[in-house]
This record gives sequence, C-alpha cells and structure tokens, in this order.
Amino acid sequence: MTLETQALTLAVMLGCGLGMGVVFDAYRVMSGQVTVLRKLLPLFDLLYWGASTVFVFLALNRSNEGQLRSFVFLGLALGVLLYYLLFSRFTVWLVHKGIAIVRWLIRAIRRLIEWFVVKPLILLLRLVLVILGIAASVSIFLGKGVLKLTYPLQILLLWLWKLTGGRVNWKVLGSKLLRVSRLDKLIRRTRLFVSWCRSLFRR
Repeated sequence: MTLETQALTLAVMLGCGLGMGVVFDAYRVMSGQVTVLRKLLPLFDLLYWGASTVFVFLALNRSNEGQLRSFVFLGLALGVLLYYLLFSRFTVWLVHKGIAIVRWLIRAIRRLIEWFVVKPLILLLRLVLVILGIAASVSIFLGKGVLKLTYPLQILLLWLWKLTGGRVNWKVLGSKLLRVSRLDKLIRRTRLFVSWCRSLFRR
C-alpha cells in the first residue's frame, strides 16, 4: 500500500468517524424526543451499528480495496473525537431546531385542516340539522292543520260507523243514506212552502 493510499484511507476513515458522530447525535436527540423511538431503542441501536459497519466497510473498500490496517481504526477514532470536540453541540442544537420546526409545521397543518375542513363540515352538519328540524316542525304543523280540517270528515265517518252498528254493510248504509237524502229533500220543500205562504200573507 502506497503512502498516498494510506493518507487517502486515513482521510476517508476520519470522514466516516465524523459521519458516525453526526448520525449518532441526531439519533440520540430524536430518540429522546419521539416516544416511538424510545420504545424501540434496542432495535434502532442494532440498526445503527449495523449500518455504520456496512458504511465503513464500503468506504474502506473504495479507498484501499478493503485492506484492514491499524491506521483505519486510528482514523475512525480521530474522526469521532474531532466531531465530539468541535461539532457535537452544533449538531444537537440543529437537530433540536429541526424537530421544533417539524412540530410547528404539524401544528400549523393541523390548524389549517381544522379551519378549512373540520369546522366547515361541522357548520354544514349543523345547518342540515337545523333545516331538518324546521322541515319537521313545518310538517307537524301542517299535519295538525290537515287533521283539524278533516275533523268534520272524521265526525261524519264516526257517525256512519255508529249508523251501521260498527259493521260495514254497504246495502244498509246505502239505504240509510238514501233515506237521509229523501228526508233532506222533504225538509227543503217544506221550507220553500212555508216561505211561499208567508209571502202571500205579507201581501
């Protein structure tokens, strides 16, 4: 392995150490803020170290064809140490700000949905209920009016029912109605005769 290859490998491992530090801090902050990540912490730890191992192996394979030397571990250690000395606080602050921005966006989207979707639907539902209530009230009022208008008809039907003795016998009912009509004609003729007689005496 040439000196140039060793220097390149050391620089690549230094960058891998920095990258591992950034990802670990971001993962640590997010796991403290998100409840789901806290519950699955052992699984995500395993995934982090597995992904870091694969990432370092791929970077090492590209830099020196996968040759494992002592300066490889030295480069990783220096990268991680340099990160925690210089960039850890900034990364933690940046991740916190990112989480705060995401939460603000979620709250804003939730409020927009509430204002432009949920509340109009609630108002529309209330309007429909009011219209249905008014329609029901009008229907009840008209129904009562119709019942009052048909009250004489109800009395007539009740009288006919009593007249037939509680049984609908169409022959008997027809004959009785005929008698009633004849009696009505007789009464009207009698009234006409009485009025004619009065007119004669007035002369």
